[in-house]
Amino acid sequence: MKNIINIINEEISKFNKTNFYDIDDDVIINHFYMRNFSEEVNKNHLKGFIGKSGKKYVINKLINHDVFKVYLESDINNPIGLATFDENNDYFSGYEHAQSIQVDDNYRRDGIASALIDFAEIIYNKPYKPSNLLSPEMQGLIKNRFNLEN
Repeated sequence: MKNIINIINEEISKFNKTNFYDIDDDVIINHFYMRNFSEEVNKNHLKGFIGKSGKKYVINKLINHDVFKVYLESDINNPIGLATFDENNDYFSGYEHAQSIQVDDNYRRDGIASALIDFAEIIYNKPYKPSNLLSPEMQGLIKNRFNLEN
């Protein structure tokens, strides 16, 4: 028998998915490579995606941490988005004591928060469950993502 988390995961997997692509090896080696981990692990924790505006971004999950960062592909020294998640048995979520997904004001509404959630779903292989602490912008994203009424 399927539990509600599996049903939700199947439904949301059909929608709201970011198309990720591999990042050039030079970028990985020169800026993100962690020597304690294999090349494959490093590559799996770093992907690129194109925002709604056409801008190219790099998303990186810090290995052995629940932190995800987003950078403009043209400026990989300054993160413009950040997410921290709490992984549970059947899902992952934001922390209840602080906003878990943050995007620089200049880059909002370009699909960055959605990409952070989508990438975390790939890394954790679990669905996202929103926390109770959501900014007004995140409330809108969640309403759209889960097709909720106002």
